[in-house]
Amino acid sequence: MNEGTSFKGTDRLVTGGYDGVVAGLLKDLDVKLNSIVTEIDYSDSVTVKLADGSEIKGDFVVCTLPLGVLKAKKVKFTPQLPAAKLKAMEHLDMGVLNKFFFEFPEVFWEKDVEWIGKVPKMKGMWQGILNLYFHTGKPMILMFTGANVAREIEKWTDE
Repeated sequence: MNEGTSFKGTDRLVTGGYDGVVAGLLKDLDVKLNSIVTEIDYSDSVTVKLADGSEIKGDFVVCTLPLGVLKAKKVKFTPQLPAAKLKAMEHLDMGVLNKFFFEFPEVFWEKDVEWIGKVPKMKGMWQGILNLYFHTGKPMILMFTGANVAREIEKWTDE
């Protein structure tokens, strides 16, 4: 829907791990870990009910439950989610995207390009190749593959 749309600002690659981003966003927030949500009641204000019987109350809730949890109806919504959202969930499915990180003794590719273009011999293999040297100065590339090829790769052993 937003294909080809540009946004202001520049892209950034998080190189030190996403925990730094999360820590910054969570500053001054009361975060409860290992808490199973059983119900979200948003009929007036918001009450989030947990499996241990406790409740969290607030004016708003940002719900980022995984699609699998939503489809399994593991969390009760009061009132029930709108029909359009339920219908959309029925038609959504989980995809597979594999990321492979490769580190080499030295860079043997162009150092000053962010994305490396390559037409693979096997259709669907290596849909994107990110030059991590461009971002980190380390001789690494990150290769992506998705869809049917990624599902097949999921069957491979780590070896």
